[in-house]
Amino acid sequence: MPGCGSFSRWSVADSGNLGAAMREFLDRGGEGQAAELGLALWQFWWVHGLFRPGIGWMEEVLAHGPDLTEAERAHASLVLGMLRFGQGDHERALPALRAAVELHAASATAARRPSRRSRSGSSWRKPTRPRERRCSRPP
Repeated sequence: MPGCGSFSRWSVADSGNLGAAMREFLDRGGEGQAAELGLALWQFWWVHGLFRPGIGWMEEVLAHGPDLTEAERAHASLVLGMLRFGQGDHERALPALRAAVELHAASATAARRPSRRSRSGSSWRKPTRPRERRCSRPP
């Protein structure tokens, strides 16, 4: 694919800015945002062999445990487990990956609970069709 090499070089060179974004999130109480950024970056860290920085960030994110939702904690645990696995630390990868699965299942169960606003216990609504757009022809 043309241009992929240049993007890869740019992204590795710019990884310091990604670290600065992580630090900013964590310093300002944005642990959930840091977990989501980690989820977006884990494959980048993996491909470029940046296991240690990613592991360090996700360990720090998880250290703020009470401030995270189950889904955010699941994402951070998934990233931590995958990066530990990629680094060859299988003994520590497995518990993190198991925690990710359990947290994801718990957050999915919570998401399926009926909302309080629904009388029937179902929050399902019939999907509506998007409005058709009418294009006007140029004069």
